[in-house]
Amino acid sequence: MPQDLPTTPPSAFGFESFAELLPVRDPIPGEDPGSFEGFRAAMMASLIPGTPYECVIAENLIAIEWELVQHRRMRDSGLRVLIRKAIRQAIVRQKDAEHQSALEASWERHVEAGGSEANWNERPSTATPPRWQVSTSRRAQCRETPRRRRAPTRT
Repeated sequence: MPQDLPTTPPSAFGFESFAELLPVRDPIPGEDPGSFEGFRAAMMASLIPGTPYECVIAENLIAIEWELVQHRRMRDSGLRVLIRKAIRQAIVRQKDAEHQSALEASWERHVEAGGSEANWNERPSTATPPRWQVSTSRRAQCRETPRRRRAPTRT
């Protein structure tokens, strides 16, 4: 039925296209380049506007739908950030509690062995050396080992 209606060309109103009536759409920060054009083309193919007025309505509907999609994406992104932050805080609290518990157990063993606050930070002589000392000695061992030479290549 809409195809039977007479259509007035946009030039009768001083326009090259009725799309000039629509506001210019600025891309949203973080939006994938070209994603709106693909969305718009798919929606226009689905809506199949027949008259200039239907084209304007279709363009408005597409703009509204696109904005809703973008708002949903922003909302979901914001929720993911909040959830990640909450999980990170929970893990930090758990690890802090584990560390505090291990520290208290270590303090109890230190006191039972006759230690005091004055010698709490001293490392016992039977303890394994700190990691940085082990890696340094390994580096020194590596320096002392002769390097293998490659066999000459034939050309």
